[in-house]
Amino acid sequence: MNYVRQLNAFGEKSIGVLNAKEQAMYLRLFLIANQLKWPEWFEVANSQLMRELGMRWKKTIINARRELEKKGFIQSVDPGHKMKTRYHLIQLYDDASKGTKNEPMDDDKGSKNEPITEPRVRKSNPKGSKNEPITPTKGSKNEPYINSINSKLKW
Repeated sequence: MNYVRQLNAFGEKSIGVLNAKEQAMYLRLFLIANQLKWPEWFEVANSQLMRELGMRWKKTIINARRELEKKGFIQSVDPGHKMKTRYHLIQLYDDASKGTKNEPMDDDKGSKNEPITEPRVRKSNPKGSKNEPITPTKGSKNEPYINSINSKLKW
């Protein structure tokens, strides 16, 4: 399963369909599946989900699971009392679309990765640094002003 494409498809398909608890549970299952390196089916205890989601009641987990299943986001098998529930995340994106292997697209749209030929860093001020006194050009109309500034500076 492609992590980014599944997450993006979930983001699009869950809007207005899943409530906050259902979204949180799906994303927690998504992260658990990722940690387990995407097995087809994986097991998670209700107590683990309750702890990680901050939910107090087992019934909240069960209701969220039922809704996720009914709305086509997951499949689950509850084996019974004191047994971990088995989960399967349904692929939410289409395999037939372009870019499934993170390969460049064929069309000419967009920019190409070309080397930078000019430096992006601006060269330093050729007249000196800010710590040097301003030297007026002889006879400029700003000479008295510049001299008054320089005389106030403590060197």
